[in-house]
Amino acid sequence: MSQADNHRLSHSLTGPVYISAGILLLLALIVPLPWVSWGSEVDLHSGRVRETTWVVGIIVQREVHETWVSLHADPIGEPEWQYAVTDDWWGGGHPHWRYHGAVNQIRHVEKCTEGIAWDDDTQRTAAEEILRRWQSGDDSEADAYVMELSQTLSD
Repeated sequence: MSQADNHRLSHSLTGPVYISAGILLLLALIVPLPWVSWGSEVDLHSGRVRETTWVVGIIVQREVHETWVSLHADPIGEPEWQYAVTDDWWGGGHPHWRYHGAVNQIRHVEKCTEGIAWDDDTQRTAAEEILRRWQSGDDSEADAYVMELSQTLSD
């Protein structure tokens, strides 16, 4: 094969390679592919939530958010992050972590307390009770408390 033939062959392959790469990029933006995953962790000592995004196991974004609990409770120690919700990077779904419901518990309390005039001490007591119940080793005691609290608020 001559040098001119090699040059023509390489130019004839350039277009399909770019088109294929473009299609893959478009699919990656539209379809959540298995090499991209996300997760939420909760700090059991403050109530803050940390959102993380991984691409092929590498952290590409991590943000810590204040929540109703973290804004109203005094932290009870150094941060102790526990997974709440994750999506396996291979697309295997959502494993059930011991604090699987913690983020939803916080969101539920936030919704229940919207528009309710609570004094600071009552809010602090409720938020610290959620933190205290998370210390039991999972989120089940806190879940019972959040349901009881929401029932009380709706009465």
